[in-house]
Amino acid sequence: KPTTPITAPFSGWLSDRVSRPRLVALSLVLMSGSSAFFALRHLGIWAFYTCVALLGVALGVQKSSSQSLLADLVDKHELGEYSMAYALSDVADSVGLIIGPVVGLWLGQVFSHSVGVLAMGALCLLLAPVVLSIK
Repeated sequence: KPTTPITAPFSGWLSDRVSRPRLVALSLVLMSGSSAFFALRHLGIWAFYTCVALLGVALGVQKSSSQSLLADLVDKHELGEYSMAYALSDVADSVGLIIGPVVGLWLGQVFSHSVGVLAMGALCLLLAPVVLSIK
């Protein structure tokens, strides 16, 4: 994902100026778009490159803005709570990295090759309004 190192610093700067929930929701929408282009990869290599570029931008935006949003949501004066929130965030990321591909492969074998990726894209779209409701 060569676009992530380019996007992340810009996203960090932007997350100080724009609503962080909006940036996280934007990253979810971009991930959903990336999933759609991956499902269309049979149309040509351009669809695959678009998928990878969108995913790189989405991950760059997601990482910096979600970490900033988490810092906003946790009481900074209670150090234990602050540490626990970041630890749980990392655990959730790790569990998702383990379970997500297993579920995606299962969906791909049961239905078709693109179903797992499209399911992830649909989940991202469903989660975006939830993230936008964070104040």
